[in-house]
Amino acid sequence: MSGDPDVLEYYKNDHSKKPIRVIDLHCCEQVDAGLTFKRKEFQDSFVFDIKTSDRTFYLVAETEDDMNKWVRSICQLCGFNQSDDNHGCQNDHSKKPIRVIDLHCCEQVDAGLTFKRKEFQDSFVFDIKTSDRTFYLVAETEDDMNKWVRSICQLCGFNQSDDNHGTDV
Repeated sequence: MSGDPDVLEYYKNDHSKKPIRVIDLHCCEQVDAGLTFKRKEFQDSFVFDIKTSDRTFYLVAETEDDMNKWVRSICQLCGFNQSDDNHGCQNDHSKKPIRVIDLHCCEQVDAGLTFKRKEFQDSFVFDIKTSDRTFYLVAETEDDMNKWVRSICQLCGFNQSDDNHGTDV
């Protein structure tokens, strides 16, 4: 077992050291529960699936309750909202990121920025500077902005300045 919480590994048996396959839950697009099959060996089974961009994995739980627990847990890990009928969940593609900021490239973080543009005058703006560009972000509250800046500084290994307005390398 890798110990990675974002993957499911399955093995030939309890004594196997190497998984047959690893399902990367980062690639999960949809989870369905309570599937039915015509094949006799699956007719009274509790089958659910995990759909990724590459393929669909079919899994069988021992009980309906176990199946529902697996589906709930996978949906939660993947950040999906489970459907009202409790029969699965799927990725809301409208929530795909517009841009990804690689924090490994972060050189500086500043908070409490002010702008002349009217739409940003009462906003809680902070920035993340990389070697390529500066990203400006807006938090809903000052407290949220400070939490974001503290978290980013911590992830990047920066010491935050005493004025709580960010830091640099």
